[in-house]
Amino acid sequence: LPINGKVPGNIVLKEHMDLEGNESVVVVSNKTDMRMNGRDVLKIRPRNLILGIGCKRGTTVEDIVTAVNDFLARNQRSILSLGTVATIDIKENEQGLLDYSRYKKIPLKLIQSDRIREVEDQYTSSGFVKANVGVSSVAEPCAVLAGKNARLICKKTIYHGITLALAEEEKVFKL
Repeated sequence: LPINGKVPGNIVLKEHMDLEGNESVVVVSNKTDMRMNGRDVLKIRPRNLILGIGCKRGTTVEDIVTAVNDFLARNQRSILSLGTVATIDIKENEQGLLDYSRYKKIPLKLIQSDRIREVEDQYTSSGFVKANVGVSSVAEPCAVLAGKNARLICKKTIYHGITLALAEEEKVFKL
């Protein structure tokens, strides 16, 4: 993450992990695939990930939890960095999504269908989705549109009636 502010003299910023001696390490990342060679490490998880989600009516919170956990694990991202869950506005009363948001204490952001239509041609489309909700893509554009300076980092993955995509917001770490 970019850092804004004066870095104290006893802190050395490193882009890559080329550790020497007995250095203490603090890692600021949403990734889970970092190897620290047995070192004690303080991991700071920025809440800069946005989960875009589309699902069939009646999808249970248990199914959503299972799908999200698998999706994040496969993409080596920490659930602790999940800052927003985003979906299309017509899902505003979808109980499984509402329960997931409450259970994980992650805000659910509803994206207006009109906003999605403006950008849907930039994302993976589905005729089935278009026929059922009026736009050709939900998870990918919702993930990106829900953030500021967000970019899609994990394209859609489908789990038994649940579609997930992940975007990452550019955040500045302030000292």
